[in-house]
Amino acid sequence: MTTLVSPVMRAIADGYVKSCGYSSAVLSGIVPDSRHLSNGGYHCSVEDLRGHGNQNDYSNIRADDRDFNPKYAAALDVSMSKADMIRHYKRFYAVFKDPADPRRKYFNATNTWPGTGDAVRLDFAANKIGRASDDHRWHTHDELKRRYLLDPKAARAKLSVASGETKAAWIAREETGKAGASTAAAPPPAPAKPVPGHPAGSRVLSYTPGKAVLKGEDVAFVQRFIGAAHAGPADGIAGAKFRAAVIWYQRMRGLKADGAVGALTWRAMGIKNSL
Repeated sequence: MTTLVSPVMRAIADGYVKSCGYSSAVLSGIVPDSRHLSNGGYHCSVEDLRGHGNQNDYSNIRADDRDFNPKYAAALDVSMSKADMIRHYKRFYAVFKDPADPRRKYFNATNTWPGTGDAVRLDFAANKIGRASDDHRWHTHDELKRRYLLDPKAARAKLSVASGETKAAWIAREETGKAGASTAAAPPPAPAKPVPGHPAGSRVLSYTPGKAVLKGEDVAFVQRFIGAAHAGPADGIAGAKFRAAVIWYQRMRGLKADGAVGALTWRAMGIKNSL
């Protein structure tokens, strides 16, 4: 069994990175890793939950989840800078506070961070706010109800909220079909293109003073993944700031904090590699 990515979840992932106004956004993952498979959760398909003895997992017991679309993941993670995390929190919290917002029907929960204190879990289905684990201070975790994993309107609803579109604009376009309704926020300007070559996970990235500085798209990936608040602009240059940012990330994830992006750190970032 292998958890699949539905076209709806793929559309949401692409929208987060390209068109919702989060200049630092990097897709961290959709399908489960070994930890998810053991512990369950919305990253796992229903089939993979069953295969690992988790058929009664919390992600498969609600009325809009249980056994719907059993081949597909129902959550995705997106890494962002602090500024973008705050922006994300404000947009989803505004909808969370409004029980009359029709976009809520598609959402299970969102883990996000208001910029201070603990990360939070906005549970739309239960209408409760809880604490999320500390790693959600640098990446969002967004869940759809499994019932809607093949419904294109669910993707539009998620991206509508993520981009900051108002409830009125959504209703005008999607619920009543009024012409001229405003659309989601325009995408941010594209960042400067880094030095090409070296895809993510293709080599170990490290910085040693006095030695040649590594450059490439894989470096830029790490910079975007960690976020501008710690890594600076994604210029594709693995200098001293890059090393410091990697150490910060490794400490956050409980990895060996050596400042080098090797096999375990790539894997923690959702990148398959054979290093």
